[in-house]
Amino acid sequence: MKRRALIMLAALPALASQLPPPGFPDPRDRPKRLPDGRLQNEAILRDDYERNLRELEQMEELLKGIDEALEKAAPGKVNREVFKDLEEVEKLSKRIHSRMRRF
Repeated sequence: MKRRALIMLAALPALASQLPPPGFPDPRDRPKRLPDGRLQNEAILRDDYERNLRELEQMEELLKGIDEALEKAAPGKVNREVFKDLEEVEKLSKRIHSRMRRF
């Protein structure tokens, strides 16, 4: 037990020397850049924004198809494709929602 405590005390100066001195920024905290010079976070945000727009367009097309199918269907009778389209809309909505909550 004493031996472990002595080893831990001996390792303390080595661990402290790895930390940057107070007042200096930690080099690991710098924002990451892509090879083309853009910030990685900005590139991710831009990509997420474009994905959201594409998936919103898909949702819009699916919802138009669902609306048309419901207008054509007899009361109380719905085609199975409508349910599949509704599930796809739900999946797209969840993906967009999770992407928007990240940042």
